[in-house]
Amino acid sequence: MPIDNSTRGPFLTRRHATAAMVAAMTATLQQASAAIPVSTGADRLARDGFRALGRRRVGLVTNQTGRSGGRHIVDQMVAAGVRLAAVLAPEHGFRGEVEAGKAVRDGRDPKTGIPIHSLYGATQKPTPAMLAGLDVLVFDIQDIGARFYTYISTMGLAMQAAAEARLPFMVLDRPNPLGGTYVDGFVLEPAHRSFVGQYPIPIVHGLTVGELARMIKGERWLDGLGQMALEVIEMQGWQRAMRWPATRAPCAARTRRSSRRACCWRDPRAWRRARGDRGCAR
Repeated sequence: MPIDNSTRGPFLTRRHATAAMVAAMTATLQQASAAIPVSTGADRLARDGFRALGRRRVGLVTNQTGRSGGRHIVDQMVAAGVRLAAVLAPEHGFRGEVEAGKAVRDGRDPKTGIPIHSLYGATQKPTPAMLAGLDVLVFDIQDIGARFYTYISTMGLAMQAAAEARLPFMVLDRPNPLGGTYVDGFVLEPAHRSFVGQYPIPIVHGLTVGELARMIKGERWLDGLGQMALEVIEMQGWQRAMRWPATRAPCAARTRRSSRRACCWRDPRAWRRARGDRGCAR
C-alpha cells in the first residue's frame, strides 16, 4: 500500500524548526556563560582574606586540585596567617601521586610542615585524634561529576566526623565539570552502597560538591548530620549549562589515572574513558 507523505512535510518542518531554535538558544546560552568569569568558593574565600575563618583552628580536606589563582589553597592560607592546623588527604594523597586503591600514608607537608592525615589507609573517616583542637573542618576538592569517585564519599564521612566532634563544616564549592544539566545512568540501589558509591544518585549526578553536601544533610543520607552547622561558600558566575571549558578554569589532573580527555572535559562522556595516562598537567 503506498504511503501518503502529504502530511509529513509540515510536521518535519515544525520539528526541524524547533530543533534549530533549541540549538540556537543553547549556543547563545553557552556563549553568554563563557563570557562570565567563574569564581570558585576558594577564589572568593581567598579574595576576602579568609575572613570567614577568622582565628579558628582549621582542618582542611583537600588534594592537588585545591587551587585558586594559580596557587594551592594551603599556601594561600599559610601566607594569609590562617591557623591551618591539619590537612586531611583523600584517595591518591595530598599531591595526587598515589595510585588508585593504594593506601595513603600520614606525613607532613615539606613546604609548610603542616601534618597530613590520611583518609585512605587505616581509616576513611576522620578520627577524633585528627580533629582534636580544631574549630572548623573545610572541604576543598574538585569533583569529577560522577558518583563513583571517592572524593564525595570522603566528604560525607568528613561531615559525619565533624558532626560527631561538634565542628562546623565548610564546603568551598567548585563547578561540576560535566555541567549541572547533564544527568545520566542508574540511581544507586541501597544494597550496592560502598565507599565508591555512597549515595542514591545517578552515575552522572549534575551536582556541585556544595549542592551535594546540602543534599546529603537535607535528605539524611548519612546519620547524625541533623544538627551539624553546614556552610557552603558558593561560586560566582557559574551557570548550570556550563561545562568545564566554559569556566575557563585551569586544568589539574583529578587523579593519576584521569586521562587527558577526561581531565580537560572536551566531551560530556569523557568520564567513561577516564583510564590510562597521568592526566593533563598545566
